[in-house]
Amino acid sequence: MSDGDEWTTLDELLGMEALADQPVNGSGIERLAFYGRCSTENNQDPATSKAWQLGEAQRFVEPLGGEVVEEFFDIGQSGSLPWERREQASEVLRALKNRDRGWQGLVVGEATRC
Repeated sequence: MSDGDEWTTLDELLGMEALADQPVNGSGIERLAFYGRCSTENNQDPATSKAWQLGEAQRFVEPLGGEVVEEFFDIGQSGSLPWERREQASEVLRALKNRDRGWQGLVVGEATRC
């Protein structure tokens, strides 16, 4: 199985669809939610960490027509914790089940933060 097939299988299992890397028919990728995390307040300033991660996410999506309309940010949560055990990450999972959530996709500013 090639890498592309594995991602397709994962998307199907999660009931998600990956976005194209270019806008479709000029419409862009539209409204997105942002997820970020900082592990501990002692090692990172949460406000600085969030601003940096959100800035990276916006720099990625804005050229494709994307706009961050909702933000989720966990503070003091280890990346080793499953999403269900992180307060804001679990909110993301709940929101993904709601078709009326107000955004069409999720963006992160730095993948290791997930």
